[in-house]
Amino acid sequence: MRRILLAIGCVAGTFLATPFLVAQQPQGVRPKVLAFFTPAGELDHFLFAQQAIRAFAVAAEAGGYAFAATSDWDALNDVNLREVRVVIWLNDMPHTAAQRLAFERYMGGGGGWLAIALLVIAAAAVMVSLMVRPPEDLPAAGWRLVLGLTLLFLLAPASRVGYFVYPLGLSAWLLLIRRTPAAGPGPGPGPGLPQPGTRAALSLVTPRGR
Repeated sequence: MRRILLAIGCVAGTFLATPFLVAQQPQGVRPKVLAFFTPAGELDHFLFAQQAIRAFAVAAEAGGYAFAATSDWDALNDVNLREVRVVIWLNDMPHTAAQRLAFERYMGGGGGWLAIALLVIAAAAVMVSLMVRPPEDLPAAGWRLVLGLTLLFLLAPASRVGYFVYPLGLSAWLLLIRRTPAAGPGPGPGPGLPQPGTRAALSLVTPRGR
């Protein structure tokens, strides 16, 4: 259990340390982060986008990057993306072929395979752990699955916070069955009853005169 939590903590620490690493760049150079969203669609998705925009705007100063958000998806073109380091899709995706091609060219310029490489490395690490040290019982296999799902959702290029309900729910179930006492042996046979594996005979005696 400690090893699983340590592995999750290391991955989370990598993401939490990103603003610090960005701040170490030369002074005067502020990486640009561009977020795209749409006001249409489901209300909860739009509210999520607004919350994310406010959070990124507040963290921009401390993180040392410049943040901008737009609902104009036509801004997803080669000219606007030339100086952008990070592109975020908050609650929608490109609508036209030109927008999709521009993003493909942007990803092809560098870092396009980073997410896939991290996912492959994480999957290989989980597989090696299963081969080197197979789970001894069901709870051990469950914790290994929690680790795999957590790494998958952390490293996935298009992930949502709601996806973490699955590893969290599985963790709660594993903790629940760990605290539930195992059922003891059932009650033994009552007095006067034959023990299992023995033979018994029952005779009925009828009094004379009846």
